[in-house]
Amino acid sequence: MDGPTKVRQRLREEMPISLKFAYFDHAAVSPIPAKTSEAISQFASQATHEGDTRWLEWNASAQKARSLGAAILGAAEPEVALVANTTTGIGIVAEMAVNRGEGAGMGQDSNQDLA
Repeated sequence: MDGPTKVRQRLREEMPISLKFAYFDHAAVSPIPAKTSEAISQFASQATHEGDTRWLEWNASAQKARSLGAAILGAAEPEVALVANTTTGIGIVAEMAVNRGEGAGMGQDSNQDLA
């Protein structure tokens, strides 16, 4: 089995739904990878049985995810935001654009310096 075929197989194994369906979706409600399901189940169990006593551990995991994301993107860690969902992220970016005068609410004829 060549490299790309192995990668495809590993990705299919990570998405159990691919055993039943060819599933095409966007960032709304869609199947999640097996590892994500396991992590969510572990978090839910910890929260159920231990409350927020694991908060420091959860925060460390989030920081590790931010660090890994930054490395993948070639960005600095402070440039990576972890948000609840795509809609929240888009809303944050839109609000930033409006506040800088780059988005809705800015008149077309404005000569405001955006730097």
